[in-house]
Amino acid sequence: MGKKVNFYTIDLYDSASHMKKDYLELKNLLKVIIEKNARQINNFLVLDLSRERELHYVADIFAYEDEYLFMRISNQKPAGGYLYRDYTTNVPAGVLEGVNEEKEGIEVYTYALLDYATGILSIVNQQSAPTYKIINYILGKYNASYYLDFKPIPNPDGIDRIYNAVEPRISQIEIEVPVPSAEILEQMFGWSATEILDIQGNELKATMKLSAVNRRLITDDENETRGLIDCIKSKITEYNKARVRAKATGIKTQDYSFFDENFSYPIEIPTYKIISDVKYYYTADDLIVIYRDNLQMAYNENKVILKTISNR
Repeated sequence: MGKKVNFYTIDLYDSASHMKKDYLELKNLLKVIIEKNARQINNFLVLDLSRERELHYVADIFAYEDEYLFMRISNQKPAGGYLYRDYTTNVPAGVLEGVNEEKEGIEVYTYALLDYATGILSIVNQQSAPTYKIINYILGKYNASYYLDFKPIPNPDGIDRIYNAVEPRISQIEIEVPVPSAEILEQMFGWSATEILDIQGNELKATMKLSAVNRRLITDDENETRGLIDCIKSKITEYNKARVRAKATGIKTQDYSFFDENFSYPIEIPTYKIISDVKYYYTADDLIVIYRDNLQMAYNENKVILKTISNR
């Protein structure tokens, strides 16, 4: 499953004076809070971040003592928004019916990795899960003498990174354009009027993807690459999205967007494995290692440019 890792710099402030502190102090502050307030559960620590009159927020902490803080952060969701179903009978039922949600609940979660040495937070963008702001709950609840300020690390003009690189080459172009009219859809696909109306009743997007045959490159030199990028830029107001897959000297092949304002990095989180033609879905415990490895990879792959952009 494709996901994105977003990156933020963290600044530490004194709550009374609002003076900025050295972000390197954050490591010791967090260690003290975790060791004093977290509960040991199996082989990790659990820190309650819940506030009064809110559903629960929790941080499951897997590493915090050395270079990184690595944790799973989750927020409780009302159980009434979910169903349990027995697929042998197709009979639905409520989830945790009759259970006091103050005591038990279901949660949506994501993972975060904080490099103490740079003060850079990497967090997986997960729909409905907590955002980077939940990290401030740690100090807000357990040491209100300090607070955190987060700044998204900007994308250095996105496409300009590859545009200004040495020997850039493009291997794929993907452009999202406005959905064609019913007349064009009819001409292209031979759909009937009813079929067109049914399709247009849904949310649609139209994407054009171009790539060379036999895994070759679309552009062969810097002039061709930059000329093609300039051509796309000149028509950018006509597109909903536009990106190219490209590489350059010292930069591996990856996607570059013409629209993204903040720096992000795509990762792939598998949900299952196949053994002897049987699909086995990963458990929540399996995914801890998968997310950790992907977060560390995403951060390490981009550490140099992240430090450069953020001056860390």
